[in-house]
Amino acid sequence: LVHQRGAVDVMGHLRQVAQDHPDMTVHFLMPCHSTPFYSLVHQNISMRILDCTPRDEPGYIDESDQFMESPAAFVETFYKPSGLHTLPTHIVTYDSLAVHLNAFFQRHHYFE
Repeated sequence: LVHQRGAVDVMGHLRQVAQDHPDMTVHFLMPCHSTPFYSLVHQNISMRILDCTPRDEPGYIDESDQFMESPAAFVETFYKPSGLHTLPTHIVTYDSLAVHLNAFFQRHHYFE
């Protein structure tokens, strides 16, 4: 069965890239826990998934849900120059979400 293997296959690609670029940083802009993360990379690189920690705060919306609600608006806020998050060297997302991020990717020189 090979349906929807991208979330697994990308980890092998990242493992290969990390061998030559151990200072790389990777952010996963997709629903929470969509990839096997470090279990397939086996490299000491910086990786981050969107937070989806449950909270008992009324009206709280986690990062993953915020991103899924409005991908383009989320990245503009998440990576704003005065914000807490710096741009990673690599971003992983689904094709269906990437179409909403094309302007952001072009402006920051990300390519496939």
